Amino acid sequence: MANSRYTAITGCFLGASAIVGCLLAVVTGVGINATAGKYLPAVPAACPTELLKPTALPEISLKVYNASTVDGLAADAAKSLQSRGIKILSLGNMAAPVSVKTATAVIIVAPQKNLAQAAALQALYPESVFLLDESDPATRLFLTKEDLGMSKSDAPAQTTLRCVDL
Repeated sequence: MANSRYTAITGCFLGASAIVGCLLAVVTGVGINATAGKYLPAVPAACPTELLKPTALPEISLKVYNASTVDGLAADAAKSLQSRGIKILSLGNMAAPVSVKTATAVIIVAPQKNLAQAAALQALYPESVFLLDESDPATRLFLTKEDLGMSKSDAPAQTTLRCVDL
């Protein structure tokens, strides 16, 4: 009898905790991305639509993350990026901040102030998608699979960003 009462009380406590957590997320408008360990907006920011002049590659600095199961993917990509003049701030393994509907190999994440960097990176990775996120001041590259499809051509004079389709 005591064991079933304990189970019932525990179940009620866990249920109430879940309800309170959901209410807090709704009230604050914030969701938690547990895999990345960051707070991300519950509703993604709108995709920037303005025409952008891509930053020159040597002016770009970014963080590179392996979001795949392929060993050494971030390190290999960093070498390629450095050979093009891009400064690598850090390397690591981290899950992508979003799950995308398209099978893209590269997700570019950047704050508003780095949109021109994101445009230059999309020229390097034509199949990549972009996500606007202000939680980190650095531009970040999440690599989700082995075939990254890096372009050898220069960035166009002006372009718009292709954003994540959630």
